[in-house]
Amino acid sequence: MKTIDILIYDGCVASNITGPIDLFNIANAYWQYISTEEQQNLFQWRLISQGQRSVVSSSGIRLEADLLLNEAIHADVIIVPGLQYQSLKHLEQTFAGFGAVHQWLKAQQQAGVKIAANCSGTFLLAASGLLDNHRATTAWWLAEPLRQQYPTVELCLDQIVVEDRGIFTAGATTAYQNLCLELLRVLGGHELMLACARIMLVDINRQSQIPYSSIQMVRQHHDSMVTAAEEWIEKGLSQSISLNQLADKFSVSRRTFIRRFKAATGKTPSAYIQALRLEAAKRLLESSHMTIDRIVERVGYIDSSSFRRLFHREVGLSPRAYRERFSIRHDNPEDYDQMESKP
Repeated sequence: MKTIDILIYDGCVASNITGPIDLFNIANAYWQYISTEEQQNLFQWRLISQGQRSVVSSSGIRLEADLLLNEAIHADVIIVPGLQYQSLKHLEQTFAGFGAVHQWLKAQQQAGVKIAANCSGTFLLAASGLLDNHRATTAWWLAEPLRQQYPTVELCLDQIVVEDRGIFTAGATTAYQNLCLELLRVLGGHELMLACARIMLVDINRQSQIPYSSIQMVRQHHDSMVTAAEEWIEKGLSQSISLNQLADKFSVSRRTFIRRFKAATGKTPSAYIQALRLEAAKRLLESSHMTIDRIVERVGYIDSSSFRRLFHREVGLSPRAYRERFSIRHDNPEDYDQMESKP
């Protein structure tokens, strides 16, 4: 029987704990169902706390630990849930104070235990040093903070689940489903994983979180000039925007503008404008019946073919495929075909 240890702590996201338990429980039930005679369960799970037996999740659900850190031995996998944090400072300070957990995780990993984390839980692994010189992913909105704070981590943001030398990381929130399916595949085999994916209605072909990302949700700096520049850029997206315009508008040199903008956002002004235009195009694809050519013009591009190639490269889907997956209006998909054929 494989043992799954799940770390619990105050403020953790409850679904990152109860969700994996449900999935492994369903795996056990399916295993019993297909067995010709009664079999031992494939998986058992234990809730592990670093100090107190009782913790409260971010949604107010009280969780009771089965074991404390020093009692937790002989696991096959440890799962680290995400923290619902109030600010980046809160996230960093919380996990920086988990010194005993850092040591426990490193000791378990050295003993051959597989370590898994998703969403902001990736920051706990990074704070412990386990992700140094490892490939990893995290929630898309935490990409830049993770890069800045832990530069030795090789961030693979385009992937929902990343495994590197026995350490598994996953993207935002519900990516724990894909993470647990990958653990099921490793521990129980491909067929068991596929069966549980079908039962849980989890799309195993969901490989990237990039189509779900939004640059407008990740402003985490305090540079008032850059904030004003971001707002000015948003209002003028359909127009040509140059670095000279931006520097003149905010009364600084081109070099100073680029330096401050990149320090605040992690992107050059040109890269930011491109990302914002893609974001605007995504919103229009989701909420309007505009033709793609009209959307291209609306977000400030001239060459429709170049934009389509750019969109596919950066988002991972063609504009048409993105609209089919994320459009709010699916009443008559043939309308899109008719609009695409119009000049």
